[in-house]
Amino acid sequence: YRSVRLFTVGKGTTSKTPLRALGSLYHNWTAASSALVGGLAWKEFSAVCWLFGKELSNELKVPVGLISSSWGGTQIQVWMPKAANEACHQGSWSGDRYNAMIAPFA
Repeated sequence: YRSVRLFTVGKGTTSKTPLRALGSLYHNWTAASSALVGGLAWKEFSAVCWLFGKELSNELKVPVGLISSSWGGTQIQVWMPKAANEACHQGSWSGDRYNAMIAPFA
């Protein structure tokens, strides 16, 4: 699957304000292969994301880039912008994971 590229955002960075660049990177853009996706180095990548991307590539016949930005055991509010939390009456969550791990490439 040379037309599928994988990118994994690193964990460990949070921010009270949106960042312009990622604070940490686990894996830079890499061509997918069964050795990479099934190997220990890629245990952080979502199997569902990989299978969806592989299917998209097969069906659409176009290159596909998959971004994994996750942190297990976190509440959804930390992945939402502060304004979204306020609009949904979720209190004053700062969206610190969104700010650090989504906003830089959104």
